[in-house]
Amino acid sequence: MNSSDRPTRRTPYNHDPTVGWFELFYDLIIVAATLELGVQLAKHPTWRMAGWIALCFTLLFGVWVLTTLHSNFRSHPTSTTYPIIVIQMMGILIACLAANRHGGIDDWHGLVAVAVVFSTVSALYAVGNHILEDVERRSRRILERSFGLAAIICLVGALLPKNIEKRYAPLCLLLAIAIVAISSLGPYVGDRVKRHVINEAHLSERMGQLILILLGESFLKVVLSIGRGGGRPDYLLLTCTFIIVFSLWALYFEPTIAGIVPNTISRMRIWLIAHIGIGASALGLAVGLSEITILDQDVAITKVATLLIAFPLMFMLFCLAITEMATPSPVRATPYVRLGTSSAVLIVAGISLYTPFDGPTLFLVLVTLVVVCGIVTDRILIKKMDVSPITRGELFDAWTDPSKGSL
Repeated sequence: MNSSDRPTRRTPYNHDPTVGWFELFYDLIIVAATLELGVQLAKHPTWRMAGWIALCFTLLFGVWVLTTLHSNFRSHPTSTTYPIIVIQMMGILIACLAANRHGGIDDWHGLVAVAVVFSTVSALYAVGNHILEDVERRSRRILERSFGLAAIICLVGALLPKNIEKRYAPLCLLLAIAIVAISSLGPYVGDRVKRHVINEAHLSERMGQLILILLGESFLKVVLSIGRGGGRPDYLLLTCTFIIVFSLWALYFEPTIAGIVPNTISRMRIWLIAHIGIGASALGLAVGLSEITILDQDVAITKVATLLIAFPLMFMLFCLAITEMATPSPVRATPYVRLGTSSAVLIVAGISLYTPFDGPTLFLVLVTLVVVCGIVTDRILIKKMDVSPITRGELFDAWTDPSKGSL
């Protein structure tokens, strides 16, 4: 383990971890954007559309993380940053509306909106933060220029002739996202972690709120879909959906050590990347669960089962295991339980492909049983931690201050 990956003390800066009203409103915009992406996936449930929506969500999540890190030591924006973030909100909404490549908004509007969003992130870091000014000057400059370059790439894509714009717009977006991802996860996040200028309490609270919203969206979509359908709902399907959403919620919000943000460079990068997978999977699962509850019981569910239920659920369980591996735990087996549950979901989906179940009920019941077995095993293992010689407090101290113990 190199010196940059050794656990370090938490930041000495004084800060207020409370999330301000402006940040909550910003999250509301993110909710609206993800809802729109989910609607588009529901209208066109194909692997190509799923990949496109995942790319759009990656962009959305990346902008959210960088904006959150900018205000990490100051929950309330200044008079300078207020208008910049408001412009960013409008750009996010327009970009997500234009993500529907089958709708009336063409790629020109979407690429220009994304360019505006990238420009606002560059402007935020150009304005700077007096607390971090001397700590991250070089990496912040790299971040500013990479987002500026990404904005230029999107504008160039928007200026392409209409006959080739449709084909190359996703490529321009992918290139822009790759540039900002490298500069963000590379020098900038590395610099913030190495110099101990991340407010872990604020970041964990913000990330928890975002995941809470995305997982809650799953059950909200189910209730709204049943309400639109009218008549008596299928209570078995509704119960299974509730259990799946609750289980995922418990697996995320009640880990062995809740709320710890990794404080080494490599673990922080893994933790952030895994959360992209959790968010994108939650978005896909919300669509799948809402669609499966309104299917006719005699309809074959091959496409829905594999694309909109099994794959997002499997990938979310996998990412939950990765996030736990990135944070300390005296219960070493829990990540492997989640990986095993993920594999079991994949097996159930594979069986459904070659021997299609009669209607969605049996498939969803089997998936629910797999998830319940996984979370029960997870809870039993965590329960043993209460009688473990390593208590939660001791583990927390060892993670944040190596002089108090070792992991």
